[in-house]
Amino acid sequence: MRRSVQLLAALSALAVLPALAQAQWSDNFDGYANGTSLHGVGGWAGWDGNPAATGFVTNVQSRSAPHSMESRPTTDLVQEFNGVGANTWVISGWSYCPTGGVGQQFFILLNTYVSGNPPADNWSLDLLFDQSAGLVRDFDVPTTPAIPLIRNQWVQVRVVIDFTADTQQVFYGATLFTTKSWTEGASGGGQLNLDALDLFSNGGTTIYWDDLVLAREGATPVESTTWGGVKGAFRR
Repeated sequence: MRRSVQLLAALSALAVLPALAQAQWSDNFDGYANGTSLHGVGGWAGWDGNPAATGFVTNVQSRSAPHSMESRPTTDLVQEFNGVGANTWVISGWSYCPTGGVGQQFFILLNTYVSGNPPADNWSLDLLFDQSAGLVRDFDVPTTPAIPLIRNQWVQVRVVIDFTADTQQVFYGATLFTTKSWTEGASGGGQLNLDALDLFSNGGTTIYWDDLVLAREGATPVESTTWGGVKGAFRR
C-alpha cells in the first residue's frame, strides 16, 4: 500500500485571535455545494497533488446536515497542518460505514508529509476500517487486538496526541482502541509533529466522514461554519 464583507470581518477577527486558535481547524463540509470535488478546495488535496484521489461532498449521509465527505474507492484526500507539535492535541472525526461495504478504508495521520516527495513521508497512525472482515485494526501493529466495525451509524474516531510524552491514544466510539508512541507508531523514526490527515481508500467501497476537528486539548475549537469561506485560514 502506498503510502466580500464576511471575509473581511473574518480576517479582522483572525488578526486578534491568540496563536492557539490560529492552529485550530475543522470542516463539516456544509459550506460546499453538493457534489463538489474537494481537491483544491478548503485546503484539501489529493495525495501528492493528484486530482483523481479526491473525495466528494455528498448529501447521501450527514451527521451535521446537510453534507458529509464521500470517500470513494479511489479517494486519498489530504489536509495539511502547521504548528501542531507541542503540548497535547486532539484530532477527531465521525465515520459512517454502510452495511454491505467491503475492502479497506483508512484514517491516517502523518508526522511528516511532503507532497510529491514520498521518501520524506512518515506515518504515525494507519487506522484501518476492514469492511470485509467487519473489524477496525491497527494496520502497522498487527498484534493490537481488532475491535468490531460499527455499521449504519455515525461513530467518532478520536486521537489524543501528547507530544511531550510522545504518545497517542486512539479511540473508536467509546472504546480506547490503542495507546502507542507517536514517533514510532507506524513508520518509525518520526517527528513530534502532526503534518497531515489522510482519508484513504485502498479500493474499499464508499464510507462517509463528517465533523472533523483539530484542537489543542481543553481549547474551544474554531468551527468551520463560523468562518465560512476562510476555512483555510487556519492551515498552511
